[in-house]
Amino acid sequence: MSALVWSDTGRVGRGDDPLSQSEPDALPPPTDPRWVALATQGATKPIKTLALKLMLARINQDTKKNATPVAVKAAVDELYSFFSTNPRIVAEDASQLLK
Repeated sequence: MSALVWSDTGRVGRGDDPLSQSEPDALPPPTDPRWVALATQGATKPIKTLALKLMLARINQDTKKNATPVAVKAAVDELYSFFSTNPRIVAEDASQLLK
């Protein structure tokens, strides 16, 4: 059993807990083409986080109906915001989907 450690964000977690080590700065920037692919084509791997799975299904439907650059950018911004504000929740999915 490891001791509790402080992260750069001020959160306390176990040093061996991979979720406590994930930070939003590990994400590619929102201009990365992987975000556009995720927003328009969907996931290529199974998604474990239910909230992400539901949001991505809705975003994929929306971008199929309206694939204008403005709509795709809005979808990418929404995805990026979700990943960056919920790093602990989506850590495992992010490592699979954004390789």
